[in-house]
Amino acid sequence: MTDPTPALSAPRQLRSGLLSGQWPVLLVCLLAAALILPGLGKASLKDWDEAIYSQVSKEIVQSGDWLTLHWGHQLWFEKPPLLIWGTAAFYRVFGINEFCSRIVSALAGIVLAGLTCVIGRRLYGTTVGILSGVILITGSEFLFRARFGTTDVLLTLFTFLAIYAYLRLEDGDGRWWYLVLSAAALAVMTKGAAAAIVPAVIGLSVLLNGTLWRVLRSRKFWEGFAIALLIVAPWHVAMHLKYGSRFWQNYLGIHVLSRAVAPLSTYYTGGRPFYLSVLQNEFFPWFYLVPFALAIALRALLRKEVPPSRILILEVMVVFGLYTMVRTKFPWYVTPLYPALAILTACMVEQVYRNLRDIAFTGLIIACCFSALFASPWLVFAFGGLAFLCAVWAYRSSDSDRPLRAVAVVLSFFLLASAVELLPSNYRDGIAPVAALGRIAAASPESREPLLVLARPYGGTPGPTLMYYSDRPVEWAQTYGDLLQFFKNGNSKSVIIGRNILDTVSRDYRVEVLAESGPLLYVRMTPLVPPHLLATP
Repeated sequence: MTDPTPALSAPRQLRSGLLSGQWPVLLVCLLAAALILPGLGKASLKDWDEAIYSQVSKEIVQSGDWLTLHWGHQLWFEKPPLLIWGTAAFYRVFGINEFCSRIVSALAGIVLAGLTCVIGRRLYGTTVGILSGVILITGSEFLFRARFGTTDVLLTLFTFLAIYAYLRLEDGDGRWWYLVLSAAALAVMTKGAAAAIVPAVIGLSVLLNGTLWRVLRSRKFWEGFAIALLIVAPWHVAMHLKYGSRFWQNYLGIHVLSRAVAPLSTYYTGGRPFYLSVLQNEFFPWFYLVPFALAIALRALLRKEVPPSRILILEVMVVFGLYTMVRTKFPWYVTPLYPALAILTACMVEQVYRNLRDIAFTGLIIACCFSALFASPWLVFAFGGLAFLCAVWAYRSSDSDRPLRAVAVVLSFFLLASAVELLPSNYRDGIAPVAALGRIAAASPESREPLLVLARPYGGTPGPTLMYYSDRPVEWAQTYGDLLQFFKNGNSKSVIIGRNILDTVSRDYRVEVLAESGPLLYVRMTPLVPPHLLATP
């Protein structure tokens, strides 16, 4: 069966010779690896999700149970196991460390950058393919997520693998349905219900093409669907047989439906414009090209110049619309937007050079003006001066195309330089104090007893990172008064406290400092008086 998407027009056709080879994809993958891999294991794991996934993976290695996931040696039904299985496999081969905690996401980011290049090249040509890969990996949020051991980049990889396979259906080989549906199934095994964006995007495309009946009659489609079931069903059936409704209430009820209808307790707040702010900050400066890129893509779609761009527009609409409606807001939810926006933005940039009097050139100028408000002054002065010289050249020249093209080159490199300027922040983190003390606590004589944290000595709600490094259960006394419940028997406990409250704690407890790192202290605390006589501020 052939895909219903109309054939592409000339801009998508690849040139013969060197440009028709795979070097553009390899170039983008090498550039992605050069940005993603350096210092991957240098920084300590971060609360919450990265440390949770790493701890769950570590407990697989420790227990040998690859079927049922555990966190803190308690049942954990929050996410499917694919990323965690991959991380645990790296742990088994290379040891438990930060590099292995992040390598699955990092490899997914590298492959996704190459795949973005492949899709961009297929839709719009080699130049757009390379540009889209560059734009993607110079987005600060995407680079951060690729260097972060969570599910979002892996989910995005499978989403765009399905989209790529769907585009290949136009070649007339219905077997591409196998990859479309297998990729969708792997997305489900990565992040559960979040993978709904894959069937939503492809289903909408099929409906708009008016070929739903042809798809449903395709044998290859149903064979692909059977393969997808073989990927998704075994683990979910096993969990249902073993835990029944307890599994589904947590897996779907608490962690999907409750997030959709009510905001989860989070640092991130905001209404409908939340993700516009996220994109403005995290897709800087390419964000300012997006409105013009979408307008140009819609114009091409209406003119039937490059009809397959519809799949990218649909992907943007589905992801942005879905997570705008969901009440719980997290910046990483919209990670699947970045490859589509990178391709559409790259197409717009290429349009500037093909038609200097098109809206694309105007959009480039406006985007640079907005970006200049936030970029470093030295970048603004340097590239602004070059652009001014090129504009003077254009004014005095009888043939304005060459100097205007030079202006476009300068403005494009200004945006690229503004994006690259933000990337070094991804490499600055090192060993966090909580990680250093956690390792010390893991080697202490009391290494089996729970480790208590008082208040918020290192920022947010404590727990996963300390648990990972200490390999101990973690308890939390939210206030000084809450300490009483942990010392009811007059026993001593290991506690992580902030250095700034040592004097306060020492009034009621004998405090033995076991280790210190930055603003944190690892101490052994014993009540000075019977617990019922302790002061409660």
